[in-house]
Amino acid sequence: MPGVVQEKLYSFFADKQLVIHPGEASGTLADAIVIGRGNILTPDGIAIIRDVSASMNVGPLEHYLLGSDFNEPSYLAKDIACVATLGGNSYYHWLIEEVPRIISFVTNGGNCLYLSCEMDQPLHQLLTWLGYSGELLKASDNVIFRARSVQCQVLHGQSGTPSSRILASVHKLRRVITASDAKVLSPHKRIYIARRSTRKLLNEDYILNNILEPLGFHVVDLDRMPWKDQINLFTNADIVIGAHGAAFSNIIFMKEGSCVIELFGVSYVHWCFWHLSQHLKLNYYACVESSSVEPFHGPNDGYRSFKIDPADLVNIINLLNL
Repeated sequence: MPGVVQEKLYSFFADKQLVIHPGEASGTLADAIVIGRGNILTPDGIAIIRDVSASMNVGPLEHYLLGSDFNEPSYLAKDIACVATLGGNSYYHWLIEEVPRIISFVTNGGNCLYLSCEMDQPLHQLLTWLGYSGELLKASDNVIFRARSVQCQVLHGQSGTPSSRILASVHKLRRVITASDAKVLSPHKRIYIARRSTRKLLNEDYILNNILEPLGFHVVDLDRMPWKDQINLFTNADIVIGAHGAAFSNIIFMKEGSCVIELFGVSYVHWCFWHLSQHLKLNYYACVESSSVEPFHGPNDGYRSFKIDPADLVNIINLLNL
């Protein structure tokens, strides 16, 4: 269980324990059909080999990939590696789900990647570090083509519940970065991640002025920070605090034994960074806003701003003897 000082969080996280995922699997299919953001059909178009669509959990009779009339696919005389995912334009999904497979394909000699990432700066930085000089194909919802061959690989765990296989990819990524120009370490050991748009901490000024800054916490805005600087920041940090968000994906760069404190609104509590922290052997703590409502994960209420009771945060910090 994560470190919590609020009893109501125990029951929520108790139902979100780590799950066992299928083993690693990858393969190459000749003359396969690619539709949209990484869906792959057999050459005859009657079976789905890889499904990253919004229809993933429905039956075959209701599935749009098998029940819709598509244009005749164009032909691409290339051997491609399909890395695209439905959520690839989110930093979390890109870093946790796409990057491990990008590294695998590139290090095994792939030279044509089909990607859904819309974050050009970190993508090109990664490919530069990997020494990749091949072709990039950007996924879109309306694409349909038949490729000479398509290579694909299973995800490293379901979205939001990464498996222990992510560790091998983290180690590969760290080796890539160690050999790159991203070696200068940040001087900040304690960092607070600020959010400037959605899911903001409404009493942030009070929390910073009266609790965190006196303890030496440095406020960072990752939206304005180059990716390699974000990596340096988290590599050297001993403790990270902030509201739930994709920025916490960077905890994969933290050292074992480092500390993560994640803040939640009561209607959008998520377990993904707790699971990730377990795999990475980080000390994870959660703190939720005070409310008469029990914590839950409401996907339609994910961007609401909230307040944290300062006393609850202080109780966690006291456990750390800062």
